[in-house]
Amino acid sequence: MNLKMTRHFQRRMAQRGNTKQMIDLVFQIGEIKGDKLISNKKIIKKYLLDLDRKILSLSILQKKFKHLNVVGLINKAIEALFVIRRTALKILDKGGITVVCHNDALITTYNTNSFVRY
Repeated sequence: MNLKMTRHFQRRMAQRGNTKQMIDLVFQIGEIKGDKLISNKKIIKKYLLDLDRKILSLSILQKKFKHLNVVGLINKAIEALFVIRRTALKILDKGGITVVCHNDALITTYNTNSFVRY
C-alpha cells in the first residue's frame, strides 16, 4: 500500500480499533465504490470460507507428506493463513470496515455497520 496515512486517518484507526493488518486486508478483498473501499459481512464470510478451504487442503497435504521435509513449509503456510483468518474474524466482529481514499491519501476509516443510512 503506497498511500499516505493522514493524521486524521491514524486517529480514526486508533479510535475505532482498526489495525494496519485490518486495513491491508480491506485493500485486498474490499469492493471499490467511488472513493471508498468497503468490506462488509458478506464479503468477509465469503473470504473466510475460501481461507478455510485453503487451510483444509494444506492440512491434507501436511498429513500426506508428514515424513518429508516439505512439511515445514506447509506448516508455515497454514500458520500464515490462520493469522489472516484471525484478522478477518476481527473485521467480521466489527461488521466490516470502510476506508475512504482520495488521490494518494487515506482520509478516514469507520466500521461499515456504524454508518446510519436513510
